[in-house]
Amino acid sequence: MKWQLLAVGAASAIAAERFDGHQVLRILPVTAEQVQDLRALDETDEFDFWTESRAVSTPVDIRCAPQRCDELRSRLRAMGIENVSVMIADLQVAMHEERKPAPLRSTSSVSGFDYSEYHGYDETKSWMASLVEQYSDICEMVSVGTSYEGREIQAIKITGNKNSTSAKKAFWMYGGIHAREWITVSTVTYMLGHTLEAYGKDDTITNIVDSLNIYYAPILNPDGYEYTRNGDRMWRKTMMPNPGQSQRCAGTDPNRNWDWHWNEAGSSSDPCSESYAGARAGDQPEVKAVMDFLRTRDTFLGYLNFHSYSQLWMTPWGYTYSHPKDYDVQHAGGAAAVAALQAVHGTRFQNGAIAEIIYQASGSSADYAYGACNILFAGGVELRDTGAHGFVLPASEIIPSGEETFAAIKALANFMIKHDRDEGLLV
Repeated sequence: MKWQLLAVGAASAIAAERFDGHQVLRILPVTAEQVQDLRALDETDEFDFWTESRAVSTPVDIRCAPQRCDELRSRLRAMGIENVSVMIADLQVAMHEERKPAPLRSTSSVSGFDYSEYHGYDETKSWMASLVEQYSDICEMVSVGTSYEGREIQAIKITGNKNSTSAKKAFWMYGGIHAREWITVSTVTYMLGHTLEAYGKDDTITNIVDSLNIYYAPILNPDGYEYTRNGDRMWRKTMMPNPGQSQRCAGTDPNRNWDWHWNEAGSSSDPCSESYAGARAGDQPEVKAVMDFLRTRDTFLGYLNFHSYSQLWMTPWGYTYSHPKDYDVQHAGGAAAVAALQAVHGTRFQNGAIAEIIYQASGSSADYAYGACNILFAGGVELRDTGAHGFVLPASEIIPSGEETFAAIKALANFMIKHDRDEGLLV
C-alpha cells in the first residue's frame, strides 16, 4: 500500500488534490513468479497499491493516475498477467458517492450526531465531550496524548459501576490509525455510542462493562485524518515532516512505528514509502502516546486496532510467520468474533495470524500490545469491504459495518472474560 504517484512540492500544492480519471485495477496473479513481480513493483513506490501482493489467486488492487494506467497495464502484460479488471473506473466519482447521505439514517441520542455520516475530528471531539457530560456516571474522557500538529488524542473510558473499576481489566479499541481508512473512525464511534446507550438496558453490554473497563479512541492519527478530509483523500501516514524530504515524503506509517521488532519484514526505511517505519521506534508522537498509555494506565486484557479494507480478523504475529504461545486461544477468540459478525448481515471475515492472512508487518501495534505489553487478546481488524469500493466505502455501509462489528466485539469480550489466563480459566 505504498504511493509515490504525484510529484508535488508543498502542502498547499496538494490542498485541492483531485482524482479525476484515476482508476483502481484489480489484478489476479496466477503464479508464484507473478506474486513476486508484483511485490517488486510495489517496492518501487511508483503506484498506489491498495492491497499487497500476498499469494497466488489472491487479488491485488492498484490505483493509477490516468496518464499512467496504460503504462501499468503494459508492465502487467510484461509479467504475463492477463487477468486485469477495473474495480473503480473514476476515483473522483467514487469519492463523491462516498459522501452521499445514507438512505437509512441513525442518530445518536446525544447532540444529534448522525452515525450514518463520515465526521471530521472537531465534530467527533465535540460529540465525545457531550457523551461524557450525559453519561458522566459511567464514563470519563481520557487524554491519551497530542499529535504532531497539536490535536488532542482522546478516548472515552466506560467504567460502568465505578466502585468496581480497580479490580477490572480493560479492553482498548481505536480507529483512524491510517488516515484514509474512514470507515474505521465511523465504526468505532458507532460502537462507542451504542455501548453507552445500552448500558443498564442490555444485559450483554451491562455484563461486559461491569467486567471490563472499555476504552474507545475513534481517531488515533488526527492530523492525517483531517488531511484526507480537506486535502489529499488518499493520504495514509502521519503528518510529521521527515528531515530533508518534500511534503509528499512526509509522515510515517503509524502501524510500523511501534517498538516491537521494529523495521524488520514488511516495513521500509525510505521516508517516501507508505510503509516507512520512521527514523526510530516510537518517534511519532501519536504512537508514543499510546505505547506509554498501554504500559502505564490500566491492566489490559484486550486490544484491537481497526483498519480497512479486506474483511480480516487478525491476531499476532505480524513480524514473523511463527505462531505465539497463545495462538490457539487468540484464534478461538477471533473465531467467536467472526461468527457473531457474520450472523448479523452475512458478511464473511477471514480469521488468522497477521502474517499468514494479509502480509508480514513488523513494528505493528498488535504485535507491540501482545509482545511488549502482554495483552493476551491483542489484534487488528480489516473492516469492509473486499474491494468493490476499497477505501472509499459509501456512507450507506457505515451502519451495517457498525452493527456487525459491534456484535463481534460483544462476542470477543465475552470470550475474553471467560478465558483470562490470570484467572486460571484457560484449558
